[in-house]
Amino acid sequence: MTSAQAAATGATAGKTGISSQFSESRERHEFEGNVHLGYSIWLSFQGPGALKLQETISCLSRQFSAPEFQPHLTLVGDIDLGLEEVRSLAKRFTGGFIPSEIPIRSVEISDEYFMALHLSVEIPADLQSMRETVARSANARSYKLDAPHVSLLYGTPGRDALANAQETVRADFAGATLRVSGPSIVQSSKTTPISDWKLVADFD
Repeated sequence: MTSAQAAATGATAGKTGISSQFSESRERHEFEGNVHLGYSIWLSFQGPGALKLQETISCLSRQFSAPEFQPHLTLVGDIDLGLEEVRSLAKRFTGGFIPSEIPIRSVEISDEYFMALHLSVEIPADLQSMRETVARSANARSYKLDAPHVSLLYGTPGRDALANAQETVRADFAGATLRVSGPSIVQSSKTTPISDWKLVADFD
């Protein structure tokens, strides 16, 4: 089964299997220090938009010899708490804060490994406020939230190659919206190898 076929199967089901998407990653991010299996709360997608995202990620993965991953918006990441505490935090997003669709604002490039090529998206103000509240609860002393985005490529490719890919992706996603599936808990963090990320629970 090709990556695109696997994505189609996952989109039909409403969720793509985390483990299967990461099992063929082409590179492992070079992490410093000890690997730590933290948690993240993701927002996942469904329908044709999810399929298009996965196809784009798969294509860019092959083009840049980069890791493949499931498309998502990280609501709060790098949570160093027990699973039951993370479940309680994730449930805060189920009280009417999740919109049915998220509009894409632009296609951007970045020097950040996990945001090399990404879609800048617009989320409701109350959802952004809840992100900040949950992030403070997860790590009161120090927390950092990236601007709402959906990554399409991880890595550190050259800027020229990224700019070319940006133009192609821009044509594919201009004016589009993404249909939301719901929040999930994923065992993942910026200090966990991408091939080790796995779904723990979802709240569809």
